[in-house]
Amino acid sequence: IPATTLPFQIMPVLGCPSAPPFASHFSLVVNPISVNLTMTEVGLQFVDTAGIISPVTFGRNDLGVRFGSTTIIAGVGRTFPFDTNFGCSFRATPHVMRGRAVFVNPHGGRIEQTFEGRFGN
Repeated sequence: IPATTLPFQIMPVLGCPSAPPFASHFSLVVNPISVNLTMTEVGLQFVDTAGIISPVTFGRNDLGVRFGSTTIIAGVGRTFPFDTNFGCSFRATPHVMRGRAVFVNPHGGRIEQTFEGRFGN
């Protein structure tokens, strides 16, 4: 995630779980490596200043709908933009987002990468 400070918006409250109260936009940047990869899962944990966690998970099908192909070609980086709503269980404002991206190489090997960003407006 290139930004050190993540933006968030307070959404009009229509009611959870169909309309979470916060939204954020960020990009997951995958740097070039020497082998093709396919992103198969992204798990996010949004944490408020009280320590309450609001999880969001994107599985293989969710990522396919969002991005079409999730393949990263060897030697070429790729950016995956996310617009995500979250925070139904929050009691305070967003503080940090922790994430985990899962990739698979052509031989079936699994690679997990973690990332983190802090919120601020």
